[in-house]
Amino acid sequence: MVANKGLFRVNYGAYLYRYNMRGRNETGYVLAQFGYTKQFGARYRVPNLDQRQRWGFNVGVSYDEQAEITAGTVDNKRILLRNDNGSNRDQWKADMEVILRRSHDVRHYFRAKYTQAEVADTIVQVARDYFNGSSTDSHFISLGYSVVHDKRDSRVFTRTGQYQELRIDRIGIGLLSKAAPDITTVYGTTKHWWKVHDKWTLALALHGKFTVGVPSYYAQEGLGYRNYVRGYEYYVIDGAHYTLGRANVVFQLFKPRYLRMELMPLEAFRTLYFALYLNFFSDVGRVWDNRYADVNFLANRWINGSGVGLDLVTSYDQVVRGEYTFNALGEHGFFLHFTQPF
Repeated sequence: MVANKGLFRVNYGAYLYRYNMRGRNETGYVLAQFGYTKQFGARYRVPNLDQRQRWGFNVGVSYDEQAEITAGTVDNKRILLRNDNGSNRDQWKADMEVILRRSHDVRHYFRAKYTQAEVADTIVQVARDYFNGSSTDSHFISLGYSVVHDKRDSRVFTRTGQYQELRIDRIGIGLLSKAAPDITTVYGTTKHWWKVHDKWTLALALHGKFTVGVPSYYAQEGLGYRNYVRGYEYYVIDGAHYTLGRANVVFQLFKPRYLRMELMPLEAFRTLYFALYLNFFSDVGRVWDNRYADVNFLANRWINGSGVGLDLVTSYDQVVRGEYTFNALGEHGFFLHFTQPF
């Protein structure tokens, strides 16, 4: 996660959901986005294929292009290369996923994905391992499997329950491959929430990723992307393997409330839901890296961050988190997030 100022990094566009298509709880989705990242996509979900409602599937396609992309990291800061005359990277993706619900809380996911990506010559001149070899383009098929156990009282802002996930992906299977990553990744997570009092919740989470093979820069993902240690939002730690632990103590400041705003012209927006929580937290993590560690001082070492925040949960499953954090480098600051902490 990197903060970069500039209006040219703003994205804008529109997306459209069509729920309950054909009266079978199917969902259609289309996206058109412009600005910093141009992105177009469509997805179709069918949750129930059989009468027992055990099998479902979803399929999607997407295309995106960026004039500015990351070509590496130095001092755990991204090396951003921008092309003012066009795109630095184009990506096409298509995927299909089949879902099996064995019980109310357990789901199995089987997926296949095709990826094609092209970058400008200047990218591979800076990042010679961006794809496998010095190629400026790559295409490959990925196969994956996941099993999820999800028993939470709420997926938006959990107060009690547990969640476990094991995910295995083979990226590059030899078929329709060019400069493919040729790696296998194993990702696991376990999360637990205990409501120790009507107003107090204790939460613990552990994430981990292990990579078999040597990933190209395009395929690797350490901490600082989807997962990160709070307090290190401005840093990226590249690598093949990582672990991340998180602990939260949440205190409910205001019970969930509903507020009617009769002046709102649309009925769907007249009722506002909100709840406010005080959040104390501490994170610890480590990335194992044998490729980029010589120029990135946060690799191959344990890092930790702690802080306090306010979590606002409001209508339409929106969570806004304002957090003040301190890290082991002696840095501190205020960060704004729009997801739940785990």
